[in-house]
Amino acid sequence: MSEIKVLKGKDGWLFLQNDSNKIIDQITNKISYDKYHAFRFRINHQLRHGFLKEHKIKYFSFIIPNKEIVYAKYLPDGIIVSEERMTRRLEKEMQEYNLDYFNYILTPLLESEDKIFHTYRKGDTHWNQYGAFIFYKNLMNIINKQNNNLFVLSFDDIEFQKKNVKGDLISKLSGEVLDEDIIGMVKKASVELIYNNQVHNTGSLKIYENKKHLNYPKVVVFRDSFTTWMEHFIAESFSQTVFVHQANLDYKLIEKFSPDFVISIQIERFAIGVPCDVLGALQSQNEAKKRNQ
Repeated sequence: MSEIKVLKGKDGWLFLQNDSNKIIDQITNKISYDKYHAFRFRINHQLRHGFLKEHKIKYFSFIIPNKEIVYAKYLPDGIIVSEERMTRRLEKEMQEYNLDYFNYILTPLLESEDKIFHTYRKGDTHWNQYGAFIFYKNLMNIINKQNNNLFVLSFDDIEFQKKNVKGDLISKLSGEVLDEDIIGMVKKASVELIYNNQVHNTGSLKIYENKKHLNYPKVVVFRDSFTTWMEHFIAESFSQTVFVHQANLDYKLIEKFSPDFVISIQIERFAIGVPCDVLGALQSQNEAKKRNQ
């Protein structure tokens, strides 16, 4: 694979380029997609929803917008974000079939990005916990629109602090320059991480328990690295929260934990692929593969 390079934007903003998902080609709609991609994406979600509904489990799917979309104004001149990009096509396909359990949460991040803090980091591919908290609140409110009445943290429950860290993009340019991050801590946290298999990325399994609210519903969350920034927020809304780092659903794991909800969360640039739940690897297989590497 070609080496990932850093795209220098305006006002010191850095972006990803030359990555395996071809993010710049994605957002400018220069990739030729399989014409059945949106169809396969929709069918996959309908099968998930139908299967889980049969087992009295509620399913929700969320896409996190790319940094390049939220901060498009800082992209170099000549890079124009297309409203015909794949994520918009997927969103349109799902809306045509009234699949309200699928949501691309973009507008709240666009509206919030300059109010208090930036929502993404200048020198990193990821967001910060201010952006993650805004996403969490909107995620929970969407779920609650369907009469679920789950607890949702408020801004008064969170203490935000600035911290200087090494960003994954800025580090490629200079190992000495630090990036500003925003950390959000729950003031009166009631959750505890009771299990962590210590596997990084794919194969990771973490379990949180809400010590004060054991009567809350349970959830299994299939996620990628972006959800790491809001794990502790999501866990406050459930009695038990299982985080599984993989795109495809693991039905054996779902059966094991018997949750009330299953949620999948994915960054926009990974939506280029449609995960296979039937033939995809189990979490235990991903974990074993990582440990044997």
